[in-house]
Amino acid sequence: MRTRYASAIFGGLTALILCGAATPAFSERRGDPKNDDLIEEDEPGRPDVVKVTHIFRNAKGKPAAAASCSCPASDGANYSLLKVKWTGNELKFNIYTLKSGLGAPAGDAVRASFNAWKAAEPAAPTPVSVQNDADAGPGIGLDGEQNVSWQPLSAVYGSNTLAVTVYWYSRAKTGGFSPISHFDMAFNTDYAWGLLGATNSCGGGSASFDVADVGTHEAGHAYGMGHNSDCNLTMNPTAAAGETTKSSLATGDIRGIQAIY
Repeated sequence: MRTRYASAIFGGLTALILCGAATPAFSERRGDPKNDDLIEEDEPGRPDVVKVTHIFRNAKGKPAAAASCSCPASDGANYSLLKVKWTGNELKFNIYTLKSGLGAPAGDAVRASFNAWKAAEPAAPTPVSVQNDADAGPGIGLDGEQNVSWQPLSAVYGSNTLAVTVYWYSRAKTGGFSPISHFDMAFNTDYAWGLLGATNSCGGGSASFDVADVGTHEAGHAYGMGHNSDCNLTMNPTAAAGETTKSSLATGDIRGIQAIY
């Protein structure tokens, strides 16, 4: 069986391509939040809990003029797993759209992002959300509320950060997976956001970033998916302005979510 490591993946949640390889024991690797795209760290005061931060970055992307998006024909079949998952039947969270610049429709795009993964694997937890268009939201933190919101992220994660998804998981494993106990997701308010629709663009033609494109990638992390460098994948770790292709899952994305649930 072939394995390949995704970029900037390290520590106990080493990404596994395809399936079947063993996961090493967790060893804390804090990393650099302004350069790495995965950070694992102990949760202070909680020796049984690990905090994982996924950072999604802006890149020039694939040429919009290329019908194939310049990806090799074989790209898009691989996936990376972090051996974490939800164990309940529902994934509940609140959506705060105030700082999106888009109003209520931004929430629809966020819901569509989670629904794409649920449609690919019916056994995955059902996303259940409540939307608030009047507040900015609490942001990221291990509190009593799971939320998706728009927050200023550049100072902490770097100016090329589009979005982050953070979750906390228990070290105890069940069936080879560690259970996720909490997640939060934030889009960076330092970028312009749009609702570009299913234009199947590889980038260009718009100065804004598509909520569903970036949101579907981030929702993949919330469900337990890791980054993978195949350029056709929703879980590729970079996106370009005007890009919309990540809102549709590739073969590897679908295989990954099905391997988890």
